[in-house]
Parts: sequence; C-alpha cells; structure tokens
Amino acid sequence: MPKVYLSPERRPAPHAPYYGFPGVYEHDVCVEIGAYCAEALTRCGFDVMVASPNKTMQERVAESIAWKSNLHMPIHTNASTATLKEGTAQGPTVLRYGRAGGISDRACQMVYRRLMEIYPRNTHRGVYQKDEFYEIGRTPMLSIYPEIAFHDNGQDAIWIVQNKKRIAEALCKGVCDWFGVAYKEEEKPQTDYDKLVAELEDIKEKYRTEHASAQALRGRILAAIEQYDTVAK
Repeated sequence: MPKVYLSPERRPAPHAPYYGFPGVYEHDVCVEIGAYCAEALTRCGFDVMVASPNKTMQERVAESIAWKSNLHMPIHTNASTATLKEGTAQGPTVLRYGRAGGISDRACQMVYRRLMEIYPRNTHRGVYQKDEFYEIGRTPMLSIYPEIAFHDNGQDAIWIVQNKKRIAEALCKGVCDWFGVAYKEEEKPQTDYDKLVAELEDIKEKYRTEHASAQALRGRILAAIEQYDTVAK
C-alpha cells in the first residue's frame, strides 16, 4: 500500500491564537487532526508516518524521502492577519506544486473537494500554486498541502475546533480518492440500545425458526394420522 507522511504544523505558536479561543494555537489543533488522519489512513490500509513536533521542515522532508513515502502531506490552518484582530478571509485552500492540471493539482483538487463537502460556507478559494513553500518545492514525491480554514476568523475557528475528526476523515477520503483506495468507515461501538435491538432480532429469528419447525412437525403428525386412518379403514 502507498506510504503517507503527515507533517502537522510544528511551531508551538506560529501565529496569534485561534480567534475566540485564547491559548489554542495552530500547532495544537493540527497535531490532533494529524493523529485522527493517521488513524483513518491506517484503517484504510495505508502505511503512515507522522512527523515528530521536534523536527524542522528540512528534517521532515529528509525523513519523508528516506522513508520513500508516496505522499507528503503537511497539515495547517490559515491566517489572513498576524495579530489578535479578527480576519475576514474564510474557507479551505489546498496548495500545489506546478501548473494547473498537473499531477499535484489533480491530487490537491480531490482533497479540496472532500474538505468542501463538510465545510459549511460557500467559499471558492480552491487550489493554487506555492512552489516556494519548502514542503512543496523540496519534496520529490507528491505533496498535498491543505490549509484547512482560517483560524483568525471567528466562524472558521469554531468550525475547525468543533470538527477536527471530520476534517481528518475528509483528508483521508481525498487521499483514498487519489490512490484509488476504498475508504473504510470507522466501526462505531455498539450502544446499549443497539445491543438490545440485536438481541430482540435474535429472539425473533429463533421464534421464526422454532415456529417453522413446529409447524413442519405438526404437518408430519397430521399426515401420519391421516395415513393411519386410511390403512385402518
């Protein structure tokens, strides 16, 4: 199966905190999304490596190359300001290498579409070229660089914080789309209600089976009695 190297934001506090969430920074959220994404990708059969927060961009790219990954995917959230002031920009963006229509663009479009399936507002930021970013321009393997949404915008910040697992699953779906791998849903643990329903279904099935057996036995007995009466006459 393909190898996927995940590289969540490494800097503890690269920008101001998430708007409306004092003390919550891009690093914290992206590391959590990365962990969820690793679980989802592993569930779908991929080999996954997640970068250590202590590694620099250069070390991460070198590690990804040495591991012979098929996909290098940084995970970031965006910001239109570098201050505590609320930004107005909203929506997911995915950054690519090279021209529109190329391999990187096509792969990034798949991840972008999956993010837009769960994003609640009608934005159109799309996919655009950023060859100068180290984890795009220096990765010989395919790189998909999602900027999930704008953490300096109040609405986007709330959406990101409340949907980390859904975002991770969307990233996984986009990767599955690109590699032609079937996405596998997470198995949900049974609730007490689910267990009760399953138990009732078992009881109903046993009743139907036993009732059918009893009816068949009754039919055989009646047939035997009828045959006996015929012979006796």
